[in-house]
Amino acid sequence: MKIKQYIIGFLAGLLVTAAVFAAPAPYAVSVDSYAAKLPTLTAYYNNTRTFRATFFDNGIVTDTTNYTTYLYWSRAVTNTPVYTSTVAVVGNTTNGTSDFTFTASQLATNGIYVYEAGLILTSNSNRVTYGQGTFTINRSL
Repeated sequence: MKIKQYIIGFLAGLLVTAAVFAAPAPYAVSVDSYAAKLPTLTAYYNNTRTFRATFFDNGIVTDTTNYTTYLYWSRAVTNTPVYTSTVAVVGNTTNGTSDFTFTASQLATNGIYVYEAGLILTSNSNRVTYGQGTFTINRSL
């Protein structure tokens, strides 16, 4: 009986530890092709960060079935972009939502930068830029 109690206590402790160290939920962002500027995104120095972007075309959800979505940041418009390390469709492609995850090493800097989001047509790789916005990487305290 005591062994069972120890095992239950140990497993409960593991569960609490996992909850404490779990990554934050994805940061939701709306990417509308008709927006003058995309919303500001914020990440933290040397921390993994996931952005959950939903693509819209003038307020209507974009069906991304025949596209690859992208979101990247760069030090300037003319610099080489830092692409996301992983892109994952959330649900199905008809809801226009993808998760973009930057690794800690991709965010090992701080400052104010630019990001771009859009679609790439699967059949011919044509790019459809939905917009650009400010990408801020803050130092952790």
